[in-house]
Amino acid sequence: MSRKGRRPESGEDNFGLIFHAAADPMAIHDEEGRIIEVNEAALRHHGFSREEMLALGPGGAEPPEYRKHFPERVRRFRKEGSVVFETEHITKDGGRIPVEIHSRPIVYRGRPAILSIARDLRRRKAADESLRQSVERFELVIRASRDAIWDWNLKTGEIYGSPQFYEMLGFAPGEHRPTWQFFESLLHPDDVESVRVALDSQLRTDSPRVTRYRIRTKQGEYRWHETYAVTLRDESGAPVRIAGSSRDITEQKLLSERLEQAQRLDSIGRLAGGIAHDFNNLLTVISGYTELLLEKLPVDDPLRPVAEEIRSAGEKGAALTRQLLAFSRRQVMQPEVMDLNQSIRGMEGMLRRLVGENIEVFTRLRPRLWKVLADASQMNQVLMNLIVNARDSMPNGGKVFVETANIEVTCGDAAAPPNVESGQYVRLTVRDTGAGMDEETRKHVFEPFFTTKRPGAGTGLGLAMVYGIALQSGGFVTFESEVGKGSEFHVCLPRAAERISRPRKIRPEPMPAPRGETILLAEDQPEVAALVRRTLTKRGYRVLASGNADEALRLAKRHTGPIDLLLADVVMPGMSGPELAACLRGMRPGLRVLFISGYPDNDLLSHGILQGEADLVPKPFTPKELVRRVHRALSRQNSLG
Repeated sequence: MSRKGRRPESGEDNFGLIFHAAADPMAIHDEEGRIIEVNEAALRHHGFSREEMLALGPGGAEPPEYRKHFPERVRRFRKEGSVVFETEHITKDGGRIPVEIHSRPIVYRGRPAILSIARDLRRRKAADESLRQSVERFELVIRASRDAIWDWNLKTGEIYGSPQFYEMLGFAPGEHRPTWQFFESLLHPDDVESVRVALDSQLRTDSPRVTRYRIRTKQGEYRWHETYAVTLRDESGAPVRIAGSSRDITEQKLLSERLEQAQRLDSIGRLAGGIAHDFNNLLTVISGYTELLLEKLPVDDPLRPVAEEIRSAGEKGAALTRQLLAFSRRQVMQPEVMDLNQSIRGMEGMLRRLVGENIEVFTRLRPRLWKVLADASQMNQVLMNLIVNARDSMPNGGKVFVETANIEVTCGDAAAPPNVESGQYVRLTVRDTGAGMDEETRKHVFEPFFTTKRPGAGTGLGLAMVYGIALQSGGFVTFESEVGKGSEFHVCLPRAAERISRPRKIRPEPMPAPRGETILLAEDQPEVAALVRRTLTKRGYRVLASGNADEALRLAKRHTGPIDLLLADVVMPGMSGPELAACLRGMRPGLRVLFISGYPDNDLLSHGILQGEADLVPKPFTPKELVRRVHRALSRQNSLG
């Protein structure tokens, strides 16, 4: 109807007011679809005048590609009475507006007509597009992320899990309906309670929470997972959703544990080395004076057995300190290029006798095994200790496998300890079918004096020695063990040049005859210094004794005669033995030097200051051994030359 024309019949007055005041664009069509009336909102919507709108033909308010559907809509309208559809409207400036049309039959001016109401969809379309992009972005993030993404609806119990969620657990997507009960059934029994506590805390607080736990995969393996979660709450503050991400941190956890263990063992090693050094000073005095006493006692003297017991105890103490020094990586080593296969073959008979008749020993030695640079006697000790450890884990019998292999190790390898250099290694493996170790035992397996044996059955130094010897040889040790399935230890040593060292022939030396040489002694332990001075003086040497390096320098400056040998402790307060030797060599060129030490300091060894057997008298030593080494040092042209 026209606002200036005849007023509508009964009821049309109100309709007209509503029609023209409506916020949504409206149009009235005749039965053929021609526009016969529009409201103000429609004019603003299209940008046309009323006359221009009325001049549009059927479907004329739509672009051509939509206009072709107009006849079909008319047929639907006649059949169904009303229709709802989406289309686009054109505007006078050439624009397009997405709309949703609601059409229904009315009577207008006494004749059947169609009322169409247009709903502008631009905002909804923009929201839909934004949602589509968000969903697409979310899916891309999910696919690109190595973490598992999950969302738990606390009201319905439904849990969404990304593909990685299933993949990390070894399941196919959708293979199991993810529920809290299913998740909890996969948790390690020892972690169930801590995860429940973490969940309770998550529900009560708004702070994001990180939780670590072990979870069982489809294959039955427990893996360490780390979960980061946040909570969504409703208007009342009640939790309605928990969402987060999970990642597999098994390798990271193993690396962290190995680093922690290495640091702990290093600290224990420093302590053990220090104890062994101090203990060696005491053993030197005990063993030394016992030897001097035995030299004086007749064979039938009733005190001789007592002195021999003291000597035996001193020897046992010396063996114990050697084990401690092996663990702390401060042994005196005689490395040579060697073939581990050859060493193992040479020990096979002894190893079988060592384990007894109820344990079988199998060897699987790789042909063309690479050579290693190691101390042959220490490597024999490593193999024996590992075999004994395997034997003790199988009191009722079992099997031991000794294997060798050539391997490549890369930096950051999860199977290797932290900071291991990449390269080629030779691996010695000793595997048993014994009782295996629980988690607590595995944490302390290389610590000295740690043992699961009954009191008196072992010192707990066997595996500690293996650990120390491997590290001092430039290698590393790893192991796997599970209760009821046995243990497997791997000693890995760097590959060396292929040329095998020839065994050195040691010729027995007769007891030397001193020629009255002058020896400058620098030893900060008074008891050791007194023993050395007494022993050497008795043998015919002249000894200038001092308690430290400064005093030794003053003695050397005052002494006008020759000094044939400097006998100095490696580690002393203030100036060290090697530093003292360097100063005296400037004053007395060609001075021979022999060091004394409870252990050779690693730095001195690596810098080549202590080289060869004749350069060092390791504590504890006997008077005979001291005299022999002094004679050997004096017989050389220049101990450091």
